[in-house]
Amino acid sequence: MDRIDLRVHVPRLAYEELRDDGREPSSVVRGRVADARDRMRARLAGSGRRTNAELTAADIRVHCRLDPTAETLLHDAMRSRQLSPRGVHRVLRVARTLADLAQRDALASDDVAFALLARG
Repeated sequence: MDRIDLRVHVPRLAYEELRDDGREPSSVVRGRVADARDRMRARLAGSGRRTNAELTAADIRVHCRLDPTAETLLHDAMRSRQLSPRGVHRVLRVARTLADLAQRDALASDDVAFALLARG
């Protein structure tokens, strides 16, 4: 599990659910992803890295600062789930991406919680 960033369960949908027009259009999602990638590129400019997935341990210390609530959440998860340092770094890289998608510079506890949830 230390080498897996995300485990996402995708339930089957009924045909009627696929036809629901209340969903967010792909163009909106595409724009949000493009904005997040721009934030990543700007933050990583000159580092030789292009994505959060390429962050080193030293980069994580600089770019993945946690507020006290997020720090406690990650600490507790590390102990209860027996996450290795590699696993913690993977959680932080995913949380950094979630913060980018939300257009936030700092990682919030919600980012860490979702990254932990997505690990399975």
